[in-house]
Amino acid sequence: MRSHGSGTSAKGFLIGTIIFCSLIGLGGCTRYVWYHHDQKGPLNFQNDKFKCEDDVAQYQAAAGKPVDKTAVRDRMNDCMKTLGYGWGPAGDAPDDSFVYEDNR
Repeated sequence: MRSHGSGTSAKGFLIGTIIFCSLIGLGGCTRYVWYHHDQKGPLNFQNDKFKCEDDVAQYQAAAGKPVDKTAVRDRMNDCMKTLGYGWGPAGDAPDDSFVYEDNR
């Protein structure tokens, strides 16, 4: 008679993997937002974001070689913070701030 033990363990492994991946996916559901105390509307945010994207583009061009994605993200974050924005989980944004969700 043949043992079915290996089929059962493979099925258990597959189910365990699916559950593990699902939990990891749920852990990444925290929304991060930009927020600013003085902003009145999304147009101001878009203008500031475009300024920072232009700064990042100039930074990349001046480098003369491909720039690491982390350095590009840090440059963008630094620029936005210089303009008075904060970046963090949506629940941590101060209540009196304009909040903008940036889907990056």
